[in-house]
Amino acid sequence: MDRPTPLKSSFTVSTTFGARRFGTWLGSALSLLLIGGGVACLPRPSAAETPHGAPNERVSRSPLPAEVLRQATFAGGSFRALEPVFEGLVGVADVVVGYAGPDKVQVVQVTYLRDAISYEALLKLYLHSINPTDGQGQFADRGAEFRPVIYTHDAAQQAAARQALAQLAKSGRFKKRLAVMVSPAGAFHKAPEAQQDYYLQQPQAFARHRAKGQRAAFLQQVWGEEAGVGLPRYTRPEREQLRAQLSREAYEVTQEEGTEAPFKNAYWNEKAEGIYVDRVSGEPLFSSTHKYQSGSGWPSFTQPLMPGSLQYKTDDRLGMQRTEVRSKQGAAHLGHVFTDGPNPTGLRYCMNSAALRFVPKDQLEAEGLGHLRVLFEPEQGASTVGQKRK
Repeated sequence: MDRPTPLKSSFTVSTTFGARRFGTWLGSALSLLLIGGGVACLPRPSAAETPHGAPNERVSRSPLPAEVLRQATFAGGSFRALEPVFEGLVGVADVVVGYAGPDKVQVVQVTYLRDAISYEALLKLYLHSINPTDGQGQFADRGAEFRPVIYTHDAAQQAAARQALAQLAKSGRFKKRLAVMVSPAGAFHKAPEAQQDYYLQQPQAFARHRAKGQRAAFLQQVWGEEAGVGLPRYTRPEREQLRAQLSREAYEVTQEEGTEAPFKNAYWNEKAEGIYVDRVSGEPLFSSTHKYQSGSGWPSFTQPLMPGSLQYKTDDRLGMQRTEVRSKQGAAHLGHVFTDGPNPTGLRYCMNSAALRFVPKDQLEAEGLGHLRVLFEPEQGASTVGQKRK
């Protein structure tokens, strides 16, 4: 499909074809259209409709170099129950559920930044989230596909896993013998999209499964105040707290799916290097390395910083189908994504400035984002982050 290049002015992409120039002008004019008293970010006339979930298929890469990313793979009961244990952790780029080995053991594969969180911390959290003495399954999940296994990706992980298990056995926390296996990671097969983020897609069914399994009650009994390990997470504040801490416009945009005015917002023309974080949770969402001048009047990006940080929902309002973009941990409305962006993704993430907070490059360390400075070092290539969005 013929995709427009980043706009060099508010309305003109091509100086060669008059029809294409008019189409681009018309698209920008439509993006300013007042509908129902608000402003709507709309697709350009030449853009194909964005099917629900389409961005997941296109955005599978991050600007982070491969040498700063690591993977950890754990099995311990239904992957539906284990996935949210690692979601939202500071330093975790993506969490994917799938199957390992010929027995199709249910696993979670965690992609993390080595300078932001350690493998040992993830390992400890995993052991605090299972019954390590039950080798026949976990809680209500019975069978070989639910047994607890630590799948290691290198010799260092294998050594760390064996040491952690030895320390846990020595602690006397459990009277029974530990039954957690340590095995080299082999082929990983991603589960269908319906299984990914199940705790968000089907919250009521997830809650019923969790209650039936008694996992939470068991872990509280065993670990007490130590349950959960206390690792920092990106979380959504309570609604009343959001009312107090957000501006009126930011609240209307993030909580009531509003849209700010184009060309009159904070970041549409921001050119400085830095990171754009979720105004609600503080999670890093976008980088200036993928920001471009779309001419729409809103900050536009070709892809997110971390594929696993966003949710996509079908938006049928305004008499057309659009794909809404929300932050996963903050559950904040950010904007929409369209298929009329430049290469390499062909996507245009049309975001609201009011939903974001910009952290300049020289303030990353002070904001606890120093591990992302590597984005702005010269000659850093893109790298694959997990397999969830492939």
